Amino acid sequence: MKDKRFFLAISSIICGHLVMYLVMTVTPVFMNGCHYQVPTISWVIFAHSFGMYGLSFFIGSLIDRLGRIFMICVGSIILISACLLAPFSFQTIGIILILFLVGLGWNCCFVTGSTLLSDILRPGERGNLQGMVDTFVNITAGVSSLGSGLVFASLGFTTMLWLTLTIASLPLIFILILTKVQKKSELLSADKTRRRCT
Repeated sequence: MKDKRFFLAISSIICGHLVMYLVMTVTPVFMNGCHYQVPTISWVIFAHSFGMYGLSFFIGSLIDRLGRIFMICVGSIILISACLLAPFSFQTIGIILILFLVGLGWNCCFVTGSTLLSDILRPGERGNLQGMVDTFVNITAGVSSLGSGLVFASLGFTTMLWLTLTIASLPLIFILILTKVQKKSELLSADKTRRRCT
């Protein structure tokens, strides 16, 4: 747990789950309230499910080719894009695109975060820590599923999307902080080496 990437992996998985469940759970309720037909709502959920699982093989190969940190950034940016587009896209095609992007962003964050976690953990740690992370993930899924209805009822759909935008930004912010800290430590170690040489 001294490895900062451990917390990056967890933040990627949990934030992806929070955004996905908050948006996915209430979108059918919102669409029903706006008098969309049931077949239309079904297509939206289909697009979302396809984004979540349909491109997993492709995402997995990109993780290996482009790297873990880069793909967490991609997932976070996709989720941010979906949250930014959502308040302005209440047409059917717009909602289908947004829910697809939410599913795809979750896929990138979840698969990449899980892969990064697996990379970091030593064999003796995997059972306990992956079990702990799975517990947190399932708690997050339950809380966000139940909480999304309350947030939607009290604040409305648009405000809820701005809230999820903040959550979607957290892995990206964490990466920026991690990069800055890493550069600082590299500079300090380079400075120490230079002092030893002189």
